[in-house]
Amino acid sequence: MRKTVKLVVVRHGQATHNLPTFKVEDMVMTTDEQKPIMNSPLTEEGRRQAGQVANRLATTAFELALSSDLTRAWDTALAILKRNPSLKEVKECQLLRERNFGVLENLRDVLRAQWKVEGAIDDRELLDWRIPGGDSVLDLRERTRALLKEVQAMALGLEEEAPTILLVSHGGLMKELYDILVAQSGENGVLKSHPPNTGIDQYTLTTVLKEDGETRLESVRVDLLNCGSHLESGDSL
Repeated sequence: MRKTVKLVVVRHGQATHNLPTFKVEDMVMTTDEQKPIMNSPLTEEGRRQAGQVANRLATTAFELALSSDLTRAWDTALAILKRNPSLKEVKECQLLRERNFGVLENLRDVLRAQWKVEGAIDDRELLDWRIPGGDSVLDLRERTRALLKEVQAMALGLEEEAPTILLVSHGGLMKELYDILVAQSGENGVLKSHPPNTGIDQYTLTTVLKEDGETRLESVRVDLLNCGSHLESGDSL
């Protein structure tokens, strides 16, 4: 079995931790027992941005929608759901969560230094140092690969021959997804910058179900990257 899948990946709207005035004491965390992660809500501007991206995607026919369960992504997904008549529900997917920065959450200068060091390493598979209480780059990449496998399996299980799938996630995961997809395509990709809040990446994938029941990604095309053209409009929900 072979299917062509259109993947529309949306970053969440602006959240409170994206503001320059955000302080550590304002941080909201999940209730995960082992590794809680920052779970900041959308700002008023973030809700407006969610409305703008919802308007942009209102006429896109989706067969499936998955979202990170973190509040900023989930509420962005719900705004899209509200505006799009093709969607009946959005499914929670923790594989779509952002990288957990553990003890470095909101230590911006330290995180910038960490990112600079990590960015200097060409082979990101070597980045296995795990932030205390958080994730390594390799942890995020392995989770992103698991997400890709799950999305392919779900796409192959849909009745539609060429389904369109919505993913609502976070900037860090979107970067790793791009790197992994481009590497599998065998093409030379560009250095992907961080998408704007509610920025959109779009891919066309050809996925195959092998005889052993495993999925294989046969081809990848990057259709859209870091697109925030909808933010130029003043319209929102």
